[in-house]
Amino acid sequence: MDNEQRMSLSGFIEKFKEQFPRFQQLAAQETAYWEPDGISDFLLVSSFGGNLGFEIDSFDEIERTRLFALIEAGMCSDDDSTSTAIATGLLEAMVSRSSQFPEKWEIVKSLMGPESIGYVTAWLEADFSLPESSK
Repeated sequence: MDNEQRMSLSGFIEKFKEQFPRFQQLAAQETAYWEPDGISDFLLVSSFGGNLGFEIDSFDEIERTRLFALIEAGMCSDDDSTSTAIATGLLEAMVSRSSQFPEKWEIVKSLMGPESIGYVTAWLEADFSLPESSK
């Protein structure tokens, strides 16, 4: 088992900020906004996802490849809370934001690894209608 498989959510966030300095600034802004309580790691990765979905075309090819490799490593983490936060926080926010712009959504779709695309496909195809007994 390598370090990627044991990645915690806080470790994922630190790698994200370390490898992509623009997210250091975003993290600082989000943290300041949520003072004095601070921001949860889940909200922070959601913010990263929303920003990434909107700004994907401002990253060069090498950065995009590294970004999505890190996201996929987080999705493959043996730490269920990490992979769940990345799926329901970062990926859902990124997809929601990028899908508003067809060209950005095409970039995002083309870069997702198998775990990420598997989750996103299931999420997008989910039936969120209420059961008959709830109506």
